[in-house]
Amino acid sequence: MSRIFTFLLLSVFLFFAPSITNAQNRPYDNGEIMVLSKGAFQSDNYYSNNSFKESTQHNLSTLFRYGLAKNFQLQFGWSAQKDKTDIKNVSSETANVGLKIHLTNDSKFLPALSAVISTNLTFDPDKNPFSPSINMLYEKYISSNLNLNGNFQLTLNEQSGDFRTNYAFNLEADVTNWQTTYVGLRGNSDPFQKEGSTYQQHLEIGMLFWVYDGIVLYPFYDIGLNDSSGDIFNLGALFTLGK
Repeated sequence: MSRIFTFLLLSVFLFFAPSITNAQNRPYDNGEIMVLSKGAFQSDNYYSNNSFKESTQHNLSTLFRYGLAKNFQLQFGWSAQKDKTDIKNVSSETANVGLKIHLTNDSKFLPALSAVISTNLTFDPDKNPFSPSINMLYEKYISSNLNLNGNFQLTLNEQSGDFRTNYAFNLEADVTNWQTTYVGLRGNSDPFQKEGSTYQQHLEIGMLFWVYDGIVLYPFYDIGLNDSSGDIFNLGALFTLGK
């Protein structure tokens, strides 16, 4: 019942929010197609709380972006995760570096495309194997304030040879010129394979709020659609220097 109430509350807020100024685009790399301009810097900072039946996950993550040249962006990411159960607490950290390339603009028949090529950083490949990744991003405008966007990501575990997949498909609207909102489906392979399921799937609803020039708040909520997918509350804060 609490999940349904949360979803309805967010939905009502999306469609009845008031209007101000300053439109925003979805920034995170499963939706944002553009790269930063040369010399610009952005920091994306997120907290998430993932609730399963038997455990709770707390996550902190930061993504630093730098506009390297026209259509090219350097990225450095860091994330930490804490799994809490009745028996024990387990913590882990990871870092990665990547290059984002803007490939094509939105045209009459084809979507805009970008790609992120990245890998994790590791000093112990046996415990934390290198995992190169390619993430293809797409965006197609339906009207001046409505678009479809998302991604498909493939990650290789070099030690085992296994692939991990991530995907997202979103319908996004500029509700006002200070708020953007979206609803979509996202999923990924689940390395823990809880209850015999190998994939996590979520219904995601989110918003971006312009606060001040260069400052955006980004709350979003994931509703688990199968047994291996817990509900996730996420809150992001985005800071940009330069244009």
